[in-house]
Order: sequence, then C-alpha cells, then structure tokens
Amino acid sequence: MTTDAYSSLKERLEGERAHILEELSAMGADTEEGGIEIASYEGFADSAASTSEKAELLALVERLRETLADVDDAINRIDTGSYGVCEGCGEQIPIQRLEARPQARLCMSCQERS
Repeated sequence: MTTDAYSSLKERLEGERAHILEELSAMGADTEEGGIEIASYEGFADSAASTSEKAELLALVERLRETLADVDDAINRIDTGSYGVCEGCGEQIPIQRLEARPQARLCMSCQERS
C-alpha cells in the first residue's frame, strides 16, 4: 500500500474519530483524553421519558464507544506500521476492504470464519 493510501485512510479515521466524539458529547457523555467515560447515566439520559429510551441511548453510547476503540486501534496500527495486515492469517488486507472499512482487522476470509 502506498504512503498516500495510508495518509488518506488515516485522515478518514481521524475524521470519524472526531465525529464520534462530537456525537458522544452531544448526548452528554463525558469525553476524556484516552477514552470515553459516561459521566452519569441518569445525567445524560434524563430527557428520555421511558426506561426503554434510556436503554436505547445507553446502547447507542456503548456502540459509539466500541467504534471509537476500533478507530483508535486502527490509527495506532497505522502509526506502528502494522496496519493492513490481517490479525488472523498475517496476509495483507486488500485495499478495497480497507477503503470500505478502514478499521478492519481481518481479511474477508478470516472475517467470515470468525
């Protein structure tokens, strides 16, 4: 993979990271350097009228946190030189897969097996 491809994918990942942090902040989730900590489940979910709405909001925050962790990990792999290598088989992940899902850890074959 070319340096330009790495740079482009890293920019996309950094943009996605910023977007996720904005979403979490808009929901009232406390963002701290190095990760996300929910300040108070009741504090940011007070506007939800029902328990099910609160549960949906908490599930969304959790999904965003998981995606953020995946994005941060991908950025770290770019920085350390291990990006684009399948963690399952050790082969290069095709650029088409990385362009579709920049935080991918596995090639399609290994993903289908997992």
